[in-house]
Amino acid sequence: MSSELQRGARREALWAFALATAAGAVLWQMRGLLGDYSSALISLVFLAVPWWLLDRRHAEWGAYALTAQPVAQGVGLALLAAVLVFPLFYAGFLAYYRTVCDWNLFPGLCRRFAGAGGGALRWPPDFPEMALAQVVAVALPEEFFFRGYLQGRLAETWPPSRRILGAPVGRALLVSSALFAIGHVLVDGNPIRLAVFFPGLVFGWMRERTRSILAGTLFHALCNLYSEVLHRSFFG
Repeated sequence: MSSELQRGARREALWAFALATAAGAVLWQMRGLLGDYSSALISLVFLAVPWWLLDRRHAEWGAYALTAQPVAQGVGLALLAAVLVFPLFYAGFLAYYRTVCDWNLFPGLCRRFAGAGGGALRWPPDFPEMALAQVVAVALPEEFFFRGYLQGRLAETWPPSRRILGAPVGRALLVSSALFAIGHVLVDGNPIRLAVFFPGLVFGWMRERTRSILAGTLFHALCNLYSEVLHRSFFG
């Protein structure tokens, strides 16, 4: 790809990010008026923007990992990641809230914290519906946009420079993960959301390892559900 085409690809990717994020932020601020439709519309934005841009260029979706194939590898990788990561996340979750509450940083929240010795497992009563919503309305649109379109478009300008555990990675993975984190903050205004940079790296690595967004979508949804169960369990 020529230098001019590379610059054009980067401009397109950044404008797509700016457009989708701005629309998402406006819709988030309108949630009092729109109710549940606010989240649904945000999901549609993150699907529609890359869809339109790819269609405009007559781009092949498979080149951007916008496919579920290979299904078995994607599902297996997502489940393996959950088995390896969730125990570490559990330990980090408890360590974080013990530290926060020892310092009394969030008194209202910490009064409800059950502590390491408490926390009976509490599944949301609407868990099946929540699981479906996490896959369809949260994980899929975000993976479609950030890992499929954005990471793929940036990789055209910054080809992978090394391999990590069998996956070609480089600057595109780092930049798309950083934009993933910044986008969360710009939409809902919570600076703690910058922490999603790190799972974004994992989702992006999965995309490169399988050439599909399936593994990242499933693991993304599993992470969100696991976090929800832990918060319900330890905070009532």
